[in-house]
Amino acid sequence: MPARCFRSPNCPAPRRALPALALSLAASLMLAACGGGSTDEPAPASTTLSPAPVLSVSAAAPRMTIQAAATTAGTIDTSGIDTLFKQISSAFASAAACAGPGGMAAAMATQAHLDTPSTSFKGAAPVAAALCAWAADDRLWGATLNPATPTRCSQREGVASCRVNVDLLASDGTTRRLGRQLAVTRESSGWKLLGHVDPLNINAFASAQRERRLDSGITVDRYQRGLVLAIPAARGLACARVTQTDAGGQRSTLAFFKPYDGLGVQRLSLWRTSASADAPRSMTASNGDLRIVDDVYLALPDGSAGDAIVNNLVRDSGSVRVALFADAGCSTPWAGAAGGATSNEFDVTVDGLPPLTATLAAQPWPQLTGAAALDLRRLGLNSLASATLKSAWTGTAAGFRPESAMLCVDDAHCAEGDNGRIGERALARNASVTTLTLKNRRDPVVPADFKLMSLTGRNSAGLVMLADFHTCASTTAGQPCPKGL
Repeated sequence: MPARCFRSPNCPAPRRALPALALSLAASLMLAACGGGSTDEPAPASTTLSPAPVLSVSAAAPRMTIQAAATTAGTIDTSGIDTLFKQISSAFASAAACAGPGGMAAAMATQAHLDTPSTSFKGAAPVAAALCAWAADDRLWGATLNPATPTRCSQREGVASCRVNVDLLASDGTTRRLGRQLAVTRESSGWKLLGHVDPLNINAFASAQRERRLDSGITVDRYQRGLVLAIPAARGLACARVTQTDAGGQRSTLAFFKPYDGLGVQRLSLWRTSASADAPRSMTASNGDLRIVDDVYLALPDGSAGDAIVNNLVRDSGSVRVALFADAGCSTPWAGAAGGATSNEFDVTVDGLPPLTATLAAQPWPQLTGAAALDLRRLGLNSLASATLKSAWTGTAAGFRPESAMLCVDDAHCAEGDNGRIGERALARNASVTTLTLKNRRDPVVPADFKLMSLTGRNSAGLVMLADFHTCASTTAGQPCPKGL
C-alpha cells in the first residue's frame, strides 16, 4: 500500500499506502497532518495536552543525539523537568528571548549534541543557537511547550536522565514536534536538555484507519491498524531487525527493514515476501524483497495474530527493540552510529497503541455532519478549475483531536504532490470545521466519481487516527468504493 503522506519523518498518517506524522511522527508523516500550514481556527487558550505525543514537525527540524546509554536505577526526582519546559517555552517567546541571558542556552546540557543533515553541533551554546535559528526559520516565536511525562528514568555514575517527547503548541493552534524520545539530564544547576536517545532518531507510532462510504444508503466500513517504523537511512546501514518480547518471554522478530536501492532514500523500507502490492512482511532476512522507497508502514494482521503484536507492545511498555546491522543478512553489528554509540540496539518507544480487534470500531472516530457529507457527494469540478469546500464534523468531545483535512479524487494518486490530491489544510487541535481550497489539475470530476475526504488526528492516548469518508455513486450500493481508481 503506497503511503499518501510522508512529508517528513513525523508524518502521522500513512494513507492507503498506509493504505495512505512530520518523515514528518516527525518526520514521518501531511502539511495538514504533519503540522504547519494555515488553519481556520484560533489557537486554544489552554496548552494542556495528554502526555501522548502529537507527531508534527518541520522536516528541517534539527536532530539531537546523546552519546551513551544509561543504566537502570531506582526512583529519581523528576519534579524539576517542568521548570525546564517552562524555561524553553520562555526562550521561544522571541528571537531576543531565545538568544539572551537565561534563554535557550541556559536550558541545554553541557554535553548537548545536535546533528542536521549537513552540520553537527556540540555544546550548550552551539545547540541553542541552532534551535533558535530553526524557530526563526519556521516562524515559531510565541510557541509554548506542552507538558510531557518523563519515562524510562535511569542513573549512570551518579547522573540521572529521563526520556521525554517534547511538543510545541504553535501560535496558529497546530502542534510541532521539537524532539522525539529526547533525553534530559540533571546537572548541578537542574534538569537540562541533552538530546535524542538513539543516534538515528528512529521514529515509531501506531495508527488506525477507518474507511466509510457515505453515499450507498448502507454504512460500509473497513478498518486497518498498523505501525509506522521510520528508521533513517545511513551510510553502511544495510539491515535493521525489529523485535518484541512474546508471550513466552522470548525476543521474537516483528519485521526487517532494508535500504531501497536508489536515489533519494531517506528511510529503510519494510522487507516483504515479494515486491508485489500488499505483500506481507518477510520473517527471514535472507528471503524477501523491497516494494518501494521509504516503505515504513507495517500493517498488522486482522484478528488474533494482530492482537498478539499489540499485547507484545504492552508487555514491552509500549516499545520495540531495533538492532542495526552492516550486512543484508542482519548478522554484523553496524558501528556507524553518530557520537560513538556503544551498542547497535535501541529500545524505541512507539507513540500510541494499536487497538485490539474488538475495540477498533469503538475508537472516537469523527463523523461528518449531514450537510458536509451531502456537499462531498455533490462536488463536481472541471479540469483546472478551483473551488472551496466547507466541511464539518463531530467527535472532538469523544476524544478525537484533529490535525489535518485532505480531499483526494484518486486514491492511487493521493500522495503529496500527486494530482489526485486537490486540497488539504492543517487544523487546530479543537477544530470541528474547515474550508478547503481545491484545485483540480486533472480530468473533470463529476458528482458520481470517486472522492475521499480524510481527517487525520489522534485520540487521547496518542494513537494516530485516519478517518476516510468515500463517495462513489457509480459503484453498487452496499459495496466499498474501489481502490486505485
